[in-house]
Amino acid sequence: MKKFLLLIVAFLLLVCSVIPLFSTVTCAEDIGLPEPPKTEGVDAIYFYNITSDKILKAENDNTPLATSTSAKVMMGLLACENFENKLQQQVQITGEMLVGINGSNISGLKYDLKAGDKVLVSDLLYLAICGSYNDAAYVIAYLVGGSAENFVAMMNRRAHELGATKTHYTNPIGYPNNESMVTTASDTAKIALAAYKNSLYMEICSENMYTLSTSETVYNRNYLISSHHDRLYGGKYYNEHCFGMNAGQSQSVGGWSLITVASHSDQKYLCVILGGHEDENNIFAYAAANKLVKWAVAEYQTHTIYKKGTELGLIEIGLTGMAKNQGAYVTAQDLKVYLPKNIQYSENLLTRKIELSSQKVDAPVSAGHKVGEVKIYYNGDCVGKCDLVLADDYTQNPILAAVNKISEYTHSRAFLITAIVAVISLPTALIIIKHKNRKGSHRKYK
Repeated sequence: MKKFLLLIVAFLLLVCSVIPLFSTVTCAEDIGLPEPPKTEGVDAIYFYNITSDKILKAENDNTPLATSTSAKVMMGLLACENFENKLQQQVQITGEMLVGINGSNISGLKYDLKAGDKVLVSDLLYLAICGSYNDAAYVIAYLVGGSAENFVAMMNRRAHELGATKTHYTNPIGYPNNESMVTTASDTAKIALAAYKNSLYMEICSENMYTLSTSETVYNRNYLISSHHDRLYGGKYYNEHCFGMNAGQSQSVGGWSLITVASHSDQKYLCVILGGHEDENNIFAYAAANKLVKWAVAEYQTHTIYKKGTELGLIEIGLTGMAKNQGAYVTAQDLKVYLPKNIQYSENLLTRKIELSSQKVDAPVSAGHKVGEVKIYYNGDCVGKCDLVLADDYTQNPILAAVNKISEYTHSRAFLITAIVAVISLPTALIIIKHKNRKGSHRKYK
């Protein structure tokens, strides 16, 4: 019996060892997804397709690192939010605004930011964000926060609100004056995406150069978009697809770091590189960003699945009084999927999932009202999505609306409480009335 059991176990082990030879293991190569390029000389990467909501490469993206770039972007975001409608105002510089500033400061310009100078707000923003001048950033910190300390507290609070919980700032410019000043590539991406949504910030940080009100020129320090600074490197870092954000270097700690946005064929990308090293031939942060952007442009493309306004279904419309109580929902914009070029595209390989916010919408409601979202999947991976909105307007029937309000009230907590109070109070009221009637009758009898 024991020998028989041993033979069965041996046979099963043999079968298990042979099966992998005839089976297919699902991996990136099997479904044709291109591998992102290998990069060198950087400590952390977060490369993300904004349009398709897809992470293309993440490496050490949750590792805390020192970087000035994250702080500069956060400073710029808060500055633009605060000064959005005050660009033509003038502000006066005070001595306390310029105490303890390190790193790259303004020199050789009429705006050397001395105490007593008056500066146009728009000039100040371009000096701090486009030119990345630290003294201009400190002036902004005092103007927005009342002090550098208060402004840093605002930066930390906003970072945590955005979900960047591993980020901590100790000054407005990211200067490494404290070991606790850290962030991560994924945290930095969250902050950068918030800044990306601010049109004023993106306008300023995307300028190659800017002419101040003094007729002097400020040049962008990001070599990916600055033809002025990149000429020192023979133009090898300039990338026509890149725009905006920030790049910088800390010689004492952290090395090079950069944040940039890239655009190609209606796709937008966010690239975060932290801890970039350099040698006599390369600044590896720029080299890595260029390699990733060029790879995405070369390897991926989009396919339009639905045009804007394509009807995908019906949803119940309440309170209209019409016999037909269903309305069509349509795509709010063109729905495009983002797929590698080397995949043999076929709609048969795609699956669709419609997610409605609710199964019913009550009138009055207008065309364009969002009712849900449609997502497109390829091999289980979401490759495209867009909002679903109502195609038409729907007016409310006043009689049905009144009935509905009554119904809502009778099912509300307030009605329940009122009913309970009435049930409790009614017997008491009847007893009191009955008692009064008895007393009245007794008096009449006397």
